[in-house]
Amino acid sequence: MAEVTQLGPGVQNTRAMAASTPVDISQNERDARIGNDDSLFQGNCDSDDLSATRTRRDAVIPPLSQRDTRTAVAALWNVFQESRTALGLPDKGRKYNDLKRDVERFLERPGRTVTGRDDLMQAKNLFGKLARGLKHHERKDGENVKNFRRAVDTALGLEWQFKASADECIKRKLDRALSDRLADMKPGATTAFRVKGGAGVDVVPGVGVNASVTHDSNLSITPTEWLVDATGKKLTLSAGADVIDFIETELSLSASSSRAEIYGSLSDYVASESHKYRTWIRHGPVALIARIRHLFMISSSYESGRARADFSRDCLEDHLVELCGMSIDIQRHGPTTRPVERHDTLAGEVKGKAAADFGVTAGVSAAGRRMVTVKRARHDILTIADMRPAWARQLLADKPLVCSPLTLLEAIRSHLKTSSAEITAELMAKKRGNALRDMEERAQFLLEQFALLKLDGDLHPEIEAVLMDLFRDRERILRPQSLATHELSCRQTKWEAELAAVAGVPLVFPNGVNATVTYEHVTEDEDPYYRGHFLNVEVAGIVAVAGAVAGALDAVGVSAGGQWGVAEIRTALAALGFDYSAGVMTSMRFKLKEDGVALMHSVRGITTSTLGFDRKLPTPVSVLAGLAWNSNTADKLTIGSECLDLLAPMMRMRYANPQFGGEDWWREFSTLHKAELDEMYFRIADAVPHSTLEADLERVVREVPATRPLLNALRNAAAQFSDETTPRNRAATNDAMAAFMLAYVEGGYGDEVGAKWQPTVGAKRSAQPAPSGPPAAPAAPAPPVEEALAA
Repeated sequence: MAEVTQLGPGVQNTRAMAASTPVDISQNERDARIGNDDSLFQGNCDSDDLSATRTRRDAVIPPLSQRDTRTAVAALWNVFQESRTALGLPDKGRKYNDLKRDVERFLERPGRTVTGRDDLMQAKNLFGKLARGLKHHERKDGENVKNFRRAVDTALGLEWQFKASADECIKRKLDRALSDRLADMKPGATTAFRVKGGAGVDVVPGVGVNASVTHDSNLSITPTEWLVDATGKKLTLSAGADVIDFIETELSLSASSSRAEIYGSLSDYVASESHKYRTWIRHGPVALIARIRHLFMISSSYESGRARADFSRDCLEDHLVELCGMSIDIQRHGPTTRPVERHDTLAGEVKGKAAADFGVTAGVSAAGRRMVTVKRARHDILTIADMRPAWARQLLADKPLVCSPLTLLEAIRSHLKTSSAEITAELMAKKRGNALRDMEERAQFLLEQFALLKLDGDLHPEIEAVLMDLFRDRERILRPQSLATHELSCRQTKWEAELAAVAGVPLVFPNGVNATVTYEHVTEDEDPYYRGHFLNVEVAGIVAVAGAVAGALDAVGVSAGGQWGVAEIRTALAALGFDYSAGVMTSMRFKLKEDGVALMHSVRGITTSTLGFDRKLPTPVSVLAGLAWNSNTADKLTIGSECLDLLAPMMRMRYANPQFGGEDWWREFSTLHKAELDEMYFRIADAVPHSTLEADLERVVREVPATRPLLNALRNAAAQFSDETTPRNRAATNDAMAAFMLAYVEGGYGDEVGAKWQPTVGAKRSAQPAPSGPPAAPAAPAPPVEEALAA
């Protein structure tokens, strides 16, 4: 055990009982940690002004404070010395001297306000040496000195803790690198990696059949601000013919499947994926090579190392109390961020295309598709109790409530200690047993009891908050992800008809003109605003947009004499202000509504291709091969001001859900899209009859009559803002819009969407169960609130 004596304000002297040297330890552990950056100063050569930038980086918090680490080292050294003395071994020898020198250097090193990876690895290596040294002195007859086994386990456990923190330093570097690389990704941007392989054979001269497999990996941020990480495979069978020397035609049939993981934000995706090889492969060979060393260091061990450190924490703290005579807190890591939803899509496509190359390349293609997407979200019973109380009661119908809040707290404490001890023992023995399964069974019981207490309705809000904080703080043991076994799912079904054209000059302007028009009919979706008829338009390069698109509308099913006239769509396109510069791409999404055509959003950006090829090698059995990395930036996102089809879902998913934004999101969104919202407010003030926006507002009131006063307040605020366009009036109108939309979400719109998510049982969706089953058994009388909170 180490002796600690006070030498002066802020300085202590720690001395090991056996052999060590005095060392001064700073207690200023909470001083600001400032990381250095390679570019602290940014200057302009054309100006005498020099702007200094101080960069603050989040330092990795070590598992133990410097003082506690030294105390632990001293205590382990004491046990090591006692073991040698009990065995009658002299204090000399090469290995002994090396270990003693390392211990002394560690205890004598000056305190630092910033702990880097080298410091953490030094501590990790020292605890590893102590563990191996102690094991070397273990007696075969088991008659070891006091606390010997505990010291061995502690040294090994602390080695795990410091290894996890050292890996976190590398992870932070990868996080920063990936964040910097994706810094330009804004809503509407995409980046993609594609690899293709196949083979073909000529049936007769000039006519051939081909089969190919394509693997796609895409990362995108939707205009509604969700990050989508998608991978997919596509099998294509095609037949092609050379009509004449410079004209080729092809007809293909393909089937594809894809899986997309949906993250709430870019930071969530970075935290979850930056340490994985496939993440960096998507960004090209240069990016992968630049990070290959860091990926090699932690890619295979990062998540398991964090889990091992978290599982052993409680057991390790108990050991440190016995060895050091004092309570030592160990930093927790917690599980990595996980996706919010998973989307599985199956699609079929029929496509025909023709291409010509006579000095100027030109091509046209037409395709029809049908896509079915199943959206899935998995939850544990505690989340189901919040989201679907009726379903939770049915699931828990045969589970009696046997815990009061106080006994639940006691059971949680016991579970933490027992699970940590059992799992740590298995990890140290390197033998897989039943500890993990036993932990999950106990955690399931605790979650069920907590859910029953919530459903019972007598749980005091303060006690519930304490329990929720505890389950959130100790998630790895109390709420393991493996217990999220209850799945909710919904479906989206849509049809697409597409026409695309491209023309350019090889090696000079290969994709000078590019236009794609897609008519989309969504017949099934959980959100009514995402159902209906849509028109997607993508144009790039120097092209007269309105004329080019109008000529393609008939081909995709939008006729001049139909419900949505070509002239009306041409007018909507002409109102958008395109950039016809080379390389600039503009994509638009319109909704074809009963009351007219309304823009949902448009994105303007730059299309780049960093590396790629797509070749057909002319052999007797031709070989198809392709590889490409490309990206589309989103320099400007414009939201439609003539309808609520984009704003309403965002208010439901973001503003009404504090987990994904809340009021802070609305404040930032209304600032970022100030111009579009201003235009919307002017239209609300004008209240033009039979317009798409006016029809949407009145539809909201019909569905939720309680919103009528809020709509009147919104109209009044918008009218005042239209008369006096001041920041104060704008803020008042933003508040009125937020109140109106929140009342709509809470008045029925949110429940309508939520009802489409149905439980999945045996891979089949079932109807939402009605409340049924016997009532829960009564629990013991609840203790006073003060007693439970004190516990």
